[in-house]
Amino acid sequence: MYFAHPYSPEERGSNEVLNRYVRRFIPKERKIETISQKELDQINHWVNARPLKTLNWQSPRKVFQQHVVLGWFLQSAILKI
Repeated sequence: MYFAHPYSPEERGSNEVLNRYVRRFIPKERKIETISQKELDQINHWVNARPLKTLNWQSPRKVFQQHVVLGWFLQSAILKI
């Protein structure tokens, strides 16, 4: 779960959408102690694999991987200079 900062209404829209997605897997009535690590990993995968309009319909996982590869490429290019 993600909690928005106080007095930051611009954060709440995406926060509520993410909470709604997570609630598909973990209803409010379910005790958090009953959630296994495997279930958390599956939820994490689902949340990070879905395309988002704000990322030009790419998944957060793909965008992160692109940044990691780009960072590695730039770092190795700088080291060669």
